[in-house]
Amino acid sequence: MFPNQRRAMLVSSPGLVIYAELLLLAQYVFSLHLTDDELPESIEGINLAEIGLVKSRTLACLPILVKVINGWDGGKGRRTDPVLTMKNKMPNLLF
Repeated sequence: MFPNQRRAMLVSSPGLVIYAELLLLAQYVFSLHLTDDELPESIEGINLAEIGLVKSRTLACLPILVKVINGWDGGKGRRTDPVLTMKNKMPNLLF
């Protein structure tokens, strides 16, 4: 917890957005039809499939679409925190 949580979130949000954009850009590069010489599946012993960078053989847009839809809340600002969801479903006596 931060003393000024709103300010901390506003300061950290641009970094998170840039990180998400870089992940989507990396997935886009991996969705291109490139050979193993042009784009290897492992780099210096690190299997890139373990971190989510998988070469798509068919439907190249599907992994990107799944990642975009997973992070999109429809502009409604819904909270998906399981604790908050549980609090809303439980009687007020418990919380």
